[in-house]
Amino acid sequence: MSRKKRFKRQHVPFNERRQRKTPEPDDFDEKIIMQIQPPITKERTAYALLLLYQNNFSANILDSIKSRICSPETAAKTTFILIPIDDNTAEEDEDDKVPFFIDILLEDVIHVGLINKCGFNPCQIILFGPGDGGKIALEAAATWPKTEFGGVISVGGSLSGSTQRIRKSKTGVLLLGNVSPMDRKNTESGFLHVDFKSSAVNYGELPQDDNELLHPIEKFFAHRLRQEEWEKSAVLTFGTFKFDI
Repeated sequence: MSRKKRFKRQHVPFNERRQRKTPEPDDFDEKIIMQIQPPITKERTAYALLLLYQNNFSANILDSIKSRICSPETAAKTTFILIPIDDNTAEEDEDDKVPFFIDILLEDVIHVGLINKCGFNPCQIILFGPGDGGKIALEAAATWPKTEFGGVISVGGSLSGSTQRIRKSKTGVLLLGNVSPMDRKNTESGFLHVDFKSSAVNYGELPQDDNELLHPIEKFFAHRLRQEEWEKSAVLTFGTFKFDI
């Protein structure tokens, strides 16, 4: 599955006239290992949440993550796409695993699958990842700084501070878990809007207290995905930032 890296673009075009549909396996490259879980209602999918994880996360843990990261109202109209990092990079050299996976995520899953074939607007796509999954989600969103995604939620992972970035992404970011001042500073180097809630947990683990996990994420979903109760607001507050919609 090796190929040249293709993510030199900073923006992906979107056709607003294309009708959105619920993603299916045939919409993606058959070589990509993923699990698609459609909304629990028969309504048309409103959002896509990409859960990036490593193989040490069991199915029970993944189900627990899903049940804890968004309200029933949001879950009822969200397609969850679970993408294992290790399984999709098994044949790559260690140094190539992350850029290779970012290439798959941006070009094959998001650009070709969700945007071109399924009609999603980038602002309807959220990236979520614990640990290294969160790091990769942040790196991917920062790779396309001109494209505003629905948001990135990272539990424990932060943006690398070693890369010189010319442009900051407008995609909103929520950092959870054991967030250090340096983690926040590095992430702010690539994004205009970064909110955080730190808690003392091991790398990649989820906070057990809902006040440290569920509640911040519910607020994040409400702002970034513009749930019904927020749609009539002229200004949304995200962390310490405010921006018009």
